[in-house]
Amino acid sequence: MKQIFNTIVACSLALGTVLSANASSVMIRPINIQNAYIDTENKNELRVEFSWLHDNFDFGGLSFSQDRYTVPQATYRRSFETEIPTRVSVGLGLAVNSTDISVFGEGSDLDFGNVYLGLEAALINSEEHSLTLYFDQNLPSGGFNVGTPGVLNNASFDNYSFQTGLRHQIALGDLGTIFTDLAYAKSMSLDDNLEISFDYFSYGTEFVANTPCKVKPSIGFMGQHLFNDVDADSMYLVPGLIVALDDDAKYQARIGVPIGLSGDDGSDFDIGIQAGLFASI
Repeated sequence: MKQIFNTIVACSLALGTVLSANASSVMIRPINIQNAYIDTENKNELRVEFSWLHDNFDFGGLSFSQDRYTVPQATYRRSFETEIPTRVSVGLGLAVNSTDISVFGEGSDLDFGNVYLGLEAALINSEEHSLTLYFDQNLPSGGFNVGTPGVLNNASFDNYSFQTGLRHQIALGDLGTIFTDLAYAKSMSLDDNLEISFDYFSYGTEFVANTPCKVKPSIGFMGQHLFNDVDADSMYLVPGLIVALDDDAKYQARIGVPIGLSGDDGSDFDIGIQAGLFASI
């Protein structure tokens, strides 16, 4: 009996060692922050993401409710093994915006949102420590609202916007990996009859834990500060789970729950759900 018990313990320890080794050898991508590491072996990355965001607040005696659906948002990234590793990105999403305002009633719009182009260059590039400089653009899609860059979906709708900054990731030993994104963003209307321009500082960090299994918990904090005539902050806490669908984590399923932290002032959404798939080839 003792020998059987010792055998079971030994097998359990061996299995745990193998799982830990596998967990530490795969690259898990965060949910809301793009990874800084540019993979020059598996050059193609694809994200297909769905989201629902809800907001409800009172403004000037009016009751305002808004739901935004992204169904879906697809982003393709392609890495190039140049002297300085680079990556280009393209994206397109279908967005639905539904509003209910007391007195004015209900309304909804359907449009292509997040018509997206991006370029990155690596200053440091390894799975353990990476730093990239990037420039992203969201092109006008002729859609609803004036729109401004958002920390969760970065939609500009009928505005042109760009965001430039630094992405960083660093492995914290066996604990996991932390990802950060610091940037300046600008959104402007290209309509001659509507001259509107906004400037933002955006920031975000997300920690993905290294667990001895294929399910990885994550926690993210994202925000942006508008510093034009009226200062405003939009902040979110996003707990989530990332599941590796294969041993190398080239295919991943992800779910997150954005929670607005800025209060009932309409500067961000109150609650939401994100779900998506990631593939690296």
